[in-house]
Amino acid sequence: MSQRSGFTLVEMMIAVVASFIVFMAAAIVLTYGQRAWDQAAAKAELQREVSNSILAITTPIKAAKSVHITGSGKSIKIYHDVGWTRYYFVQGQHDLRYHTDGAEPITLIDGIVEDVEFAVDAENPNKIHIAVILSKDQVRTQLVTTVAMRNF
Repeated sequence: MSQRSGFTLVEMMIAVVASFIVFMAAAIVLTYGQRAWDQAAAKAELQREVSNSILAITTPIKAAKSVHITGSGKSIKIYHDVGWTRYYFVQGQHDLRYHTDGAEPITLIDGIVEDVEFAVDAENPNKIHIAVILSKDQVRTQLVTTVAMRNF
């Protein structure tokens, strides 16, 4: 009987198929991991943008003497010592803008605003509720806050 060293064709085919399965599994895991990473980064960016916007809105509300909410809760006009500032949602363009007395309107968030809601607290009229929803590339985030006017 002669002895041959090496692998048979069947053994080689099994090794190739097993290697292919392991490679494909690793590729799938990497693909899903990359997709999850990208979505988390996009959500963090949206959360940072909505947080900065809420800060820009709440700062003048804290110093306000009064506010007036219009447009079914889509707009708030803040009255202070030197005039007024109005924040409003432009629905068709998905923008959040503000306009200060005597100045041109400025876009605070451009093209990714899904909804904005301003409301005065029914029990405590110096408290203002704000909800902002942002959406971009199928990633969505929402921030809801309440702020009190100190000079009310």
